[in-house]
Amino acid sequence: MTPIGSMTRLVGFSLVGIGVAIGALNWASLTWWNTYYPKLLASAPVFGMIGLGVFAFPGVEPPDGLDPGARSRHFFGKAPLLHKIAWAVSGIIGLAAGGYALHRLGYFGR
Repeated sequence: MTPIGSMTRLVGFSLVGIGVAIGALNWASLTWWNTYYPKLLASAPVFGMIGLGVFAFPGVEPPDGLDPGARSRHFFGKAPLLHKIAWAVSGIIGLAAGGYALHRLGYFGR
């Protein structure tokens, strides 16, 4: 298994953090104002699951000395096909979880 590098930690923690922040925003909105944002509610698990997928399948750590844009292109572009597929599958699982949450809140029954 590939060791987790700094780029993997950055991308993984960022995506999981975005998912948690969006989920917390929707939870607070639903709790205090009895409303929620359906697109954000569906996207929170997507971000979180892709972040977890990046931790499980870390891709390729870019070499030192690259500018930030080239580092991200290298991280995502040079990743093995299996890792890219795992990231896509984890995003689809997150989308299904978001759709299920919308269904449970009655969004599709309007």
